[in-house]
Amino acid sequence: GTSPEGGNSHAAANRQGIPAILVETGQLGDRHPDTVRRLLDALHRILHHLGVIEAPQHLAPVTAQPRDWMWTGEVESPATGLWYPDAVTGDEVTEGQTIGRVIDPVDRIEHKVTAVSSGTIIYHMNGLTVRPGTHLAAIAIPH
Repeated sequence: GTSPEGGNSHAAANRQGIPAILVETGQLGDRHPDTVRRLLDALHRILHHLGVIEAPQHLAPVTAQPRDWMWTGEVESPATGLWYPDAVTGDEVTEGQTIGRVIDPVDRIEHKVTAVSSGTIIYHMNGLTVRPGTHLAAIAIPH
């Protein structure tokens, strides 16, 4: 979010007037050396683009074209319970399609969760326990 409130490092930097970003990648806290190298390379590219540093010599030229996405919807949990996704990151979905269910572990009531828009799931929640409002998935389309 853009709010300066909170206890994380980028929010603390924001409160001090220092530009900061939060980068998330990998799966479930993955810290594989290849992932770390990609993130550091990307950081060096951004800093060079902004004129903060000279072009790093170790970086290979960029050959892939970035893909722009337009956010079309965010799916939130309707209830407290256990989240069982049927669609995951990278899956194409259509508006109204069931993408999972939240089941109350006590009374076994099942809440069907549907896509709020058509597009590609670009994020999905891996955690099991959710409460009302928990972000379960984000959907976008190529721009």
